[in-house]
Amino acid sequence: MQTGKAGLLFIDFERGHLLSLTGQAHILQSQTLPDPQIYPNALRLWQFELETGYWHFNALPFGFALNAQ
Repeated sequence: MQTGKAGLLFIDFERGHLLSLTGQAHILQSQTLPDPQIYPNALRLWQFELETGYWHFNALPFGFALNAQ
């Protein structure tokens, strides 16, 4: 059984915050695709419809800075 329910989790490692999103995901069919030149290497495109979103501040017991070199 396929439902399309989806969840996305974004992590702020420096501050320990989380952004949690839940909703419905839909794979875009060929007739509804945007201009294919925008995403030349994509094998599939999907659309996410947000139902709920929550910020979880200071959810992680640690934080660290990513050093770009």
